[in-house]
Amino acid sequence: MRSLVLWLVVPLCGMLFACGGGRDGGLSMEAYVEQAARALANTDARVEEISGPLSEIGGAQPVDQQIEAARAYLSDLVPIADEFVLALRAIDAPSQAEEAHEALIEAWEGLRDRGQEALDVLESAETQSELEGEFGLFLQDSSAGVFAACRELQDVADASGLAVDLACET
Repeated sequence: MRSLVLWLVVPLCGMLFACGGGRDGGLSMEAYVEQAARALANTDARVEEISGPLSEIGGAQPVDQQIEAARAYLSDLVPIADEFVLALRAIDAPSQAEEAHEALIEAWEGLRDRGQEALDVLESAETQSELEGEFGLFLQDSSAGVFAACRELQDVADASGLAVDLACET
């Protein structure tokens, strides 16, 4: 009986390790990067889908239309950012990626929170300067942190010898 248990358990443990379970309890680095890259790509695609209203900001459109476009974009972006944070939290990062993983989560939480703040301010905005000030600050504040955190994760993947492009654009 004991040999039967070993015959079943040892291969199962080997499969779990090979399929992503690392010794530190997290995924293997390769499985982790694959999941993180997929989550990033899905989120990037969703953000691209909602970016249409951005073309109306800063153009010849009346200011009220520009403010409404910024509100529409932020109204869609905040839940996407929140869903991405939840997706990242569901991924069990290996020890060598934990710091970069947490930085990415914090950056997207910052984008989500800053986006909600900007949306709240834009609810009462009426002028071009209010729009440019608040929306411009949102873009500046949030994008720098997101890109830096993504780049940090890309560096970890590169150092692990994994050929992946997380598309961390600046």
